[in-house]
Amino acid sequence: MRERIFANLERNEVYPGQVLVAAPDTDSDEANRGVILIISHDIEGTLGVLLNHRTDMAVAEVRPDWQPWVAKPQTLYHGGSTNPEMAIAVAVTKPEVDNSQISSLMRITNRIALADLGLAPESIAEYIEAVRIFVGTYFFAPGELEAEIAEGEWYVAPCLPSDVIAPGAVDLWGDIMRRQPMPLPLLATHPGLDVDEN
Repeated sequence: MRERIFANLERNEVYPGQVLVAAPDTDSDEANRGVILIISHDIEGTLGVLLNHRTDMAVAEVRPDWQPWVAKPQTLYHGGSTNPEMAIAVAVTKPEVDNSQISSLMRITNRIALADLGLAPESIAEYIEAVRIFVGTYFFAPGELEAEIAEGEWYVAPCLPSDVIAPGAVDLWGDIMRRQPMPLPLLATHPGLDVDEN
């Protein structure tokens, strides 16, 4: 088995609100330079969404009611290959808002929460800066993520609210790598696999 740089680093705790940063030399096309926001992590497994794989479908075509509150680029994002028909809205709340006190939001961490797409977006408009809508999720069975982290497939890092709604031109994988301890910033420009990343 090849040596993986992430396998030799101190490991951060996994919990909702962290991000999983894919190893530069990952074997997975889907995870290539991928950044996964952890939504839940418990004995039933780990659920998340890819933050940086956008699609070509405009939000206006499928959820025009939510478009005014969606961060640019206003397209749907590919959250992962699990539950491909499921749509999830991740909201970034305003700094002064305690998102644990808003009944129409499900807190992930400070300033990051799930928004109920079944409700009118106007019901949360005063609390949020913007939302991102994902189609599909990324799921790890119980013990699977821990094993992949041990093998060096993922690095666990804190998620900033700005990561969730980063503009399309931002190299999110590279930006997160740059703010980690050495030697990870040195890998921030690693090209990853030679595939179309959308």
